Amino acid sequence: MVKIKFILLFAIIIVTKCEAQVNFEAAKQEYLFGDLSRAIEMFTKTISLNDNRAESYMYRGTSYAFLGNFSNAIKDLDSSQLINPATDKIFYYYGKVYLMKKDYKKAYDYSLRALKINPKDPLILDQIAASQIMLGNYKDAIDLEIKAINIDSSNLIFFSNRGFAKLKLGLYESSIDDFSNSLKIKPSQKAYANRGIAYYSMKLFQKAISNFSASLSISPDDGEVYYYRGLSYKKLEDLASACQDLNASKKFGYQKASIELEKMKCN
Repeated sequence: MVKIKFILLFAIIIVTKCEAQVNFEAAKQEYLFGDLSRAIEMFTKTISLNDNRAESYMYRGTSYAFLGNFSNAIKDLDSSQLINPATDKIFYYYGKVYLMKKDYKKAYDYSLRALKINPKDPLILDQIAASQIMLGNYKDAIDLEIKAINIDSSNLIFFSNRGFAKLKLGLYESSIDDFSNSLKIKPSQKAYANRGIAYYSMKLFQKAISNFSASLSISPDDGEVYYYRGLSYKKLEDLASACQDLNASKKFGYQKASIELEKMKCN
């Protein structure tokens, strides 16, 4: 009788472990590709089943951060670190959360700790580069993205971030090359918009308009892109189109548009 009870208990434990693992994998898919609120619910269930707890806290915390709940995000990352204290993953995700929180110095510090553990991870290199861009250290960001691209040349974000750093340094032609490489991998709103700004800075206004239009076809509510397309139309003396875009920019909350509208005396 005791043996039967033991077998039943063992079977229950196996079923619970299997359920927890299935739930964890499904939660991870929601985190990566689906509904973040749903992911939080599912990671909470996995934690309650006492399985994959370190990773569940880590991913749940990052999900909270994407939804703007940074207090819960940091609490979850702290819980994850208590379970599994010194992995590159936990430091990487601390860096990611602090990057979203706009605490760029902490983002840099945590990401650097991750890199010391795993110095050849291109995602960590890119995250450090992103924090360096936000801190204004564009040359360092470029060097980091070169290393990331040398490891993995299939990630559009590495090219896009390097292009943005070059754009900030006024290296327009080189930045256009990077944005073009990013767009070859996969079209993105940011790469089109930033390539448009590079063309605008080079006074190639028709090319700028083409890129801004491509950007707006992906994200039609970007006030800044309407603003720059409006300025491009103004440079080409198409004032009707310029005023239309500047009014759209103002509608979507881009403050500089109001000043330009007054200057142009748009209706």
